[in-house]
Amino acid sequence: MASPTPGQNARITISDTDALKFLERLATDDAFRAELAQDAGRVLRDHGIELDAANVPKVVSLPSKAEIGDFVEREKKKKAAMHNVLGFAILYWVLGAMPLVVAEGDDAA
Repeated sequence: MASPTPGQNARITISDTDALKFLERLATDDAFRAELAQDAGRVLRDHGIELDAANVPKVVSLPSKAEIGDFVEREKKKKAAMHNVLGFAILYWVLGAMPLVVAEGDDAA
């Protein structure tokens, strides 16, 4: 009988804003990158990402600071665009849900 494959259990409580800040640090802070490489489980846990010990990599290999920085900038642009879309969507649902009445005939002002 084959041994069962370990499951991946994660508890993520980090907000989108804090996740971007975390990534920004990885893109700019050599000491933070070294700290993550040294003790990934603790650093992730301290920032709201808890993994089973079996799922924490023993060796962390991070993308370059430039690659992470580019990703952060793309995500910020998406987030800004999404806020604009969400604002429009809210207006659409609130105002669009109301009936639009157009007066016709002699009584129209």
